Amino acid sequence: EVLLMCGSFHKALADFEEALKIQLKLPNMTCLHSSEMKSHMGFAHFKLGQKEKGLELLQESLQVRQELDPDDELCADTMYRLGLVHQALLEFDKAVKYFDRSMIIRGKLEKTKAQQQKLQETMNEMITMAHSNHQYRKFLVTYEDKAKQLFPFGMYKLKVKTNVVEATPTHVTNRESQKLFFRALTNAAAHSLG
Repeated sequence: EVLLMCGSFHKALADFEEALKIQLKLPNMTCLHSSEMKSHMGFAHFKLGQKEKGLELLQESLQVRQELDPDDELCADTMYRLGLVHQALLEFDKAVKYFDRSMIIRGKLEKTKAQQQKLQETMNEMITMAHSNHQYRKFLVTYEDKAKQLFPFGMYKLKVKTNVVEATPTHVTNRESQKLFFRALTNAAAHSLG
């Protein structure tokens, strides 16, 4: 991805193609992983002047992304890239359609980020309170119920095992919520064990 941002499109494309070959051989790779590679490869082809090949790969990527999570940031990125390709092909109606869809998703994500900031503040207060009262286990039990309210994108199961906190997402559709949750749990575990 860094090579794309630096303008090293030939090198980036070679790296993405190699990464995709490796990913396709791994048993745990999902469609989302290959979709992300195809989006990067499509953009690299576009930047190298291979607009049709870029368009093909970006459309393949978008199809998978929309099936998995149509409001994902990666989906918005792919739509934006499709807009750029259609603009270069002088297909302005299609370009506007993809740019608009990308902006709509990004608008939703900005609202989500504001909600996540409030969530982080709430979680920090709860963690501080639990730590200062030496009631970390009680916090975890209580938090499981709060998680249902605080995480509209997924629920989490928590358990304490000999001073080790384990958190397992049971259903997560928002990557930022998952990162935020695990970051807060890590901080909480550090405070309670330290």
